Amino acid sequence: MRCGVPGIPRTSRRGLKHFAHKAGVQCGLIDCWNESPQHRMLKALIAQAARDAGWQASVEWSTEGRAWTADVLAERDGRRFALEVQWSRQDAAEFRGRQERYAAGGVECFWYVHRRNKDEARRANVPHVVFEGDDAPFDVLAEKAFQQATATSLHAHVTALLSGLYLDRVEARVTSVTIHFLSDACWACKRPSTIWRISAASLRSRCQETTDAARTDFPLWPAKRIETLIAADVATVLGKGSLPPLAPLRMHHSKKAGKTYLAYGCAHCRIGFFGDGFLELETRWKSVTIPVTARIPLAEDLFAQVHLCADKAFGPCSQDPSEGKEPTFDGYIPSQHQRRRPPRTDAVDVALVGAEISARDAVAIMTGHRYPDHGEPTSSSGSSARKKEKRQPAEITSCDWCGRQPHPQYECLWRQLRAKANVSPGYRHYSDKFYEGISRGRTREDEGTAMMKRLLERCVPIPRGK
Repeated sequence: MRCGVPGIPRTSRRGLKHFAHKAGVQCGLIDCWNESPQHRMLKALIAQAARDAGWQASVEWSTEGRAWTADVLAERDGRRFALEVQWSRQDAAEFRGRQERYAAGGVECFWYVHRRNKDEARRANVPHVVFEGDDAPFDVLAEKAFQQATATSLHAHVTALLSGLYLDRVEARVTSVTIHFLSDACWACKRPSTIWRISAASLRSRCQETTDAARTDFPLWPAKRIETLIAADVATVLGKGSLPPLAPLRMHHSKKAGKTYLAYGCAHCRIGFFGDGFLELETRWKSVTIPVTARIPLAEDLFAQVHLCADKAFGPCSQDPSEGKEPTFDGYIPSQHQRRRPPRTDAVDVALVGAEISARDAVAIMTGHRYPDHGEPTSSSGSSARKKEKRQPAEITSCDWCGRQPHPQYECLWRQLRAKANVSPGYRHYSDKFYEGISRGRTREDEGTAMMKRLLERCVPIPRGK
């Protein structure tokens, strides 16, 4: 055999005549007896690209004792890089084994694989790209910063790889943000303020690629907010119109959360504030996009992308992760939806839904959108063994408003709210969904009654005919 070991003639089950290794002979050269024309051509193209990048390239280079043989070995300044073409099928275990042999020999290895091997290469967690097609020009599918994989010439990819521009991390900064804002009356002084928060951001990488990220993390009751970094920019834009004054950010102690956090306070008094729980239920947001000059910290997960970088007069993306305890912006980028997956846990607490907690409340608590005001179960058995407590409906004995007795208090409050807002019969009102949630058992009755009271207090009367 051309690998230097004895071989024998053989005919496959499909009738293909070929030479194979003699039984019991070990060879480090994989598939050396049946390389396809594409495989041989790709080795020549990769070797030429490596030489054009200033490296010394050798085809079918073997180590002493033939522990491994590289399709193309690129060498320069004491650094050795094995560039492997895997056209035929290979499983993940073989990918890992060969990668480990190269690492043991002090050689870096990168794989150019046929699409039939992309799942196995990903499962083996080896660095690789996939060929777009089966014939020349043999473009590969490579990603640029924040972008999905697109066709890139093989020569350009090999050159970037050997030039240190195929990087594991994106470096980026925020250029503009989208602000959600709304006006609401203070529960204490009844005067309006404008509440705002960052809902999205436009990012630009050092290699000048751009994308938009929709914010996914709105922390409840935080001690710090990223909004404080751009408060001056927001005041310049929103303060010029006819909107009420901006709600200042100041520390407030919440009995619900049992902690002190940075809340949106009333712009007119020191007593009123707009709690995070109230903001989570709001749907009246308006939006505006503004440029920012302050540097907003970004979540490290946004930078985790292997990409083909480029030096466009600003240098390549830094590979040093940022370290800091400041709040960060975390968002959803469409091109990263396959890479960013929620972490898996080994243990999950399971409890029956309906006995102690509704399905809606369970999902809200698990996703961090509502603070659990009841004891958290330590195990599924403890939760199921807990004694059910029958909640008494909040009934009133008499009512000047509707004249019925007795009846749930939330129903009367809902009717008063619709009348105060001058809602015509047959038209929907935002309080209707809360009423339906309470009456159908999705929201606890005591919580729903308290919510209806707050909505009734904050509702601004609308005269008839408006």
